[in-house]
Order: sequence, then structure tokens, then C-alpha cells
Amino acid sequence: LPTSLFCTGFTFVSGYCEKNTLGRPFTFHACWLFYEALGKRARLRSLGLWHDSASYYERGEGDRTDGFLALADDGWLGTAEAAGSELLLPPHSVDEHMRLVHAQLALVRSGMVLAALLRRQFVMPRIVCLYDKWWAEHNGTIPAAKMDQPIKDCPQDHILDLQMLNGHQQWLPRQHTFLRHGDMPEAVRASRANVSLAEYSASDPLQLDALLKA
Repeated sequence: LPTSLFCTGFTFVSGYCEKNTLGRPFTFHACWLFYEALGKRARLRSLGLWHDSASYYERGEGDRTDGFLALADDGWLGTAEAAGSELLLPPHSVDEHMRLVHAQLALVRSGMVLAALLRRQFVMPRIVCLYDKWWAEHNGTIPAAKMDQPIKDCPQDHILDLQMLNGHQQWLPRQHTFLRHGDMPEAVRASRANVSLAEYSASDPLQLDALLKA
């Protein structure tokens, strides 16, 4: 069977199935993913293929009863692309990949802390990775895989320990596509407030850490 029509977890998430010329995929088998059911559910949610109960879209977990918090400008990626960041240009190295990921993790960590202070569930920004994640040695992509670099919709399981976070549901963020999900109630979608931190620059996520500690 052609993998472009009968997709695995990898070929579907990598965008390979979207590039096929045979038509819309028939199936998506969520195999070859990390963190077992947690990772599969997270990826299906981000793709809009998992349907939760209404409460999942109406409020956060535990004490996160005041809604959700999402970052503007699509997180760090929007700023990096606008600035023409050299980190996004090939050729890539492991050091560049780690620098890019850690810059985004600083932004995510700051957002999660701010969400906790405001009693809101954090919504992940769009994350970009230079290297794919695999359990064997590779040079940035899985051997023979047709994946574009950088990976501009990097799955949560590439940078977060979902197993650890699952034990603390209030810290487990919603996927970056959460607010655009078809099951999101219009009342929640329309109930938004834009808040800016005058001294915070999205290009330097560590500034928000300093503000929170002040």
C-alpha cells in the first residue's frame, strides 16, 4: 500500500502525505510516535483529529479555572522568521538545534509560569526544530525520510517530557492549534483579551524570566 495514502504517524506528521499526488489519505495509523498513548493523543490533537469533551475547551485543569493563555506572534518562530534568523538557514548542526530549542523552551517555561500565576492553562506556541527526534544515530532526519528542515511544526514530544507532565495535568499545555480546533466553542473563541508586557521582547524570552522574578 502507498504510504502517502495509508499514513503512519511519521509520514502524516512530517507532511509527506500532504505532498502526495494520489489524493487525500485514507487512514492515519498513529504508530512510531513517542510516549505511547500520551504522544499519540497529543499529535492527534494538534492535527485536529482528536475530539475531547466540551470541558476540555471551556476551562483548564485543576485550579486553572480562568481560561487559557497563549503567546502572541506565534511564539518565538514568528520573530525569528521576521528577523531572518541565521539559525533557520542550512546547513544545520546539533549545537544550532540545541540553541534554537533552548531559546524556545525559555519562552515556554516563562509562559507556563505566567499562566500559573493567572490561573490559566498554557497553550503551546508553534515550535520549530532543526533536527528530527529518533532513537538511533542520524544526521538531522530519519534515514530515507522526506522531511523538510527546519521542522516548523515540531511536535510537543520532541521537546517536552509528556510522561512527567501527565502527572501534573495543570502543567500539561494545550497544543498550539488548540484555539483553532473545530470543537472550540464560539463563546470561548470570542472571549479574548490582548495583554502586552512593555518591557518584554519576544526575541529575548529570558527577559520575561527577569520580570517574573522582580
